[in-house]
Amino acid sequence: MDFQLSEDQKLLKETMRKISLKEFAPKAAEIDEREEFPWDNKEILEEQGVFGINCPEEFGGTGAGLLSLAIAIEEVARVCASTAHIIATNALVTDTLNRMGTRDQKLKWLKPLAKGAVLGGTAITEPEAGSDVSSIKTTATKKDGGYIINGNKRFITHGSTGEIFIVVTCTDKAKAHAGITLFVVTSDIPGFVLSLIHI
Repeated sequence: MDFQLSEDQKLLKETMRKISLKEFAPKAAEIDEREEFPWDNKEILEEQGVFGINCPEEFGGTGAGLLSLAIAIEEVARVCASTAHIIATNALVTDTLNRMGTRDQKLKWLKPLAKGAVLGGTAITEPEAGSDVSSIKTTATKKDGGYIINGNKRFITHGSTGEIFIVVTCTDKAKAHAGITLFVVTSDIPGFVLSLIHI
């Protein structure tokens, strides 16, 4: 197995390091201290096409793959973890859609996420369930050709800034993990309520 980076990956690493040192490093401490979302950094990532590194060109990305995405995240994280987290959080959604979504879903949701036009988040954690997804209480019940989702999620990164979310639900409690279903939920859907709690 060859563990050497390709020339394209080496160039990406060098480019992301230069951008990170110039744009992100000087204000990293201030971002953490003020606890504010770094929208200007997000715009730089968007301009550089970072959000679509792991996505096919057909859906707005560069098709470079997950290793290239990890390289970009690593270089940004060297100087600003908050900014790196924007990329990583969005990637949880783009990777899920890329691997499991239909073509129509990819055109509708993956494309804007890959371009950085919108941000995504993944809603798993609940007041009484964390990484043990078989314990989640959020349900999705089939009705009138669609589903009604009922439940509460918490600690959702991009919860207040994202627009497209992968929501983990239970459609059949008797099946445990096999009864878990993922839904794409947009922040403008009726019934979507955001409550911000500052800890």
